[in-house]
Amino acid sequence: MEGDSRRVRILAKYVRETCDGRLPRRNDLAELAGWEREDAGVARVRVGQWWYDFSKKNDGVRQKRVEESARDEATQQALQYLAQ
Repeated sequence: MEGDSRRVRILAKYVRETCDGRLPRRNDLAELAGWEREDAGVARVRVGQWWYDFSKKNDGVRQKRVEESARDEATQQALQYLAQ
């Protein structure tokens, strides 16, 4: 669960800073620090596929779980930003 919360925050920052507020397309790749774990270096990530799996696959079960359990303000704001 914490892994998904961290990744949502990383993805929101990436979308805000790199994609002009547009969600990545399904085959988009990005190099993101901290993706695998908080102290990890840069990883190459299929961000569009990850977002699809997170938000759409299985009726968005993963996203709903994170929305319900995320108590920190940063994750809540990231989820709201990505929902726009």
